[in-house]
Amino acid sequence: MNLNNLEDLRKEVGMLGFSKQSLNQLEPQMRTGTGYLDIREQLPGDTGIPVELTLHLRKSNESKYSNLNKFEAVAS
Repeated sequence: MNLNNLEDLRKEVGMLGFSKQSLNQLEPQMRTGTGYLDIREQLPGDTGIPVELTLHLRKSNESKYSNLNKFEAVAS
């Protein structure tokens, strides 16, 4: 796991509106070395309908870096 990559991902995830609790999930999941990470969070929407956020990260096959692969926001 690359610590610079972890800090960069924390900044990106924070800018997308995820909480500090979700940001703290990054490091333990990256340390598992599975290659795929999912961070989920539910936030209240502007109209009162909850919005479920899912962030999918994937570890590169050519390096030790994980990258933001997909971001989903679904009103439920």
